[in-house]
Amino acid sequence: MENFHSSSAVLERGRVLRVCTSTLAAIFIMTSFGASSSALAQGARGGQIDLAAQSQNPIASLISLPFEFDSNQNVGEEDRTQNILTFKPVVPIGITENWNLVLRGIIPFIDQPDSGPVDGKTGVGDIQLQTYFVPKQTKSLGGDNFWTWGVGPVLQFDTASDDILGTGRNSAGIGGVLFAKINNWTVGGLLNNVWDVDSSKSREGVNFMTAQPFANYNLDNGWYLKTGPVITYNQKADSGNKWTIPVGGGFGRIFNWGKQPVNLSVAAYGFAKKPDGGANAQLQATLVFLFPE
Repeated sequence: MENFHSSSAVLERGRVLRVCTSTLAAIFIMTSFGASSSALAQGARGGQIDLAAQSQNPIASLISLPFEFDSNQNVGEEDRTQNILTFKPVVPIGITENWNLVLRGIIPFIDQPDSGPVDGKTGVGDIQLQTYFVPKQTKSLGGDNFWTWGVGPVLQFDTASDDILGTGRNSAGIGGVLFAKINNWTVGGLLNNVWDVDSSKSREGVNFMTAQPFANYNLDNGWYLKTGPVITYNQKADSGNKWTIPVGGGFGRIFNWGKQPVNLSVAAYGFAKKPDGGANAQLQATLVFLFPE
């Protein structure tokens, strides 16, 4: 009976993976080839670059609703596939004449595969809220080029629907962002670290850093090249298992889907460094709904 339930769970997770993969592939094909040749309503190259820069800026005055699907290959003792769908809403709020507060949520839905004697689970992981105080006035780099920054507290909540999908601890910390637009390039990075803040003794403490350097090169008709690996450092892990360092990149396009501006991209990453049982490759697809002012 136990084997039957385990097999059923694997089949169900496989079905979910096929549905997610097929849907994302269909969206990419439909939008890439079905969208008008003038990728944005404005049609002008300047308009494309401006919206691209806004959408690639994590702390822009732009509401965005990103959905990121990551398929991590060869995870655990049995080299299974882990799938994560993450909702990452970004909402800027004007709090004074000179400052915005940018709220950035990280809400992961995780399909964790079986690994040795540990059964896999599917559910929500720990939810994180990143908050950045951002000056409304950007720093000029000449022409329409500029740079900006943001800093603020980060909160991580023990919301995982199962022990293996989260840390089991509430955590808090601090984060920062740098962003620059230089001609067709947008470059920058996010950095944050969280520490456990509750008194639970049933789970290991949390001291976890996340860094995401990124670079995009914007081409004609809304197309762009991208890299944005998420690098992590787990201070609580054993020696040799602290770092996860992806290497890779991909491409994407910003265009109007009907009247709705969207940003669609795909990428692939290998790993220069990973913990025992970590993925050896990651396939990524991201769909972002944009709401410019």
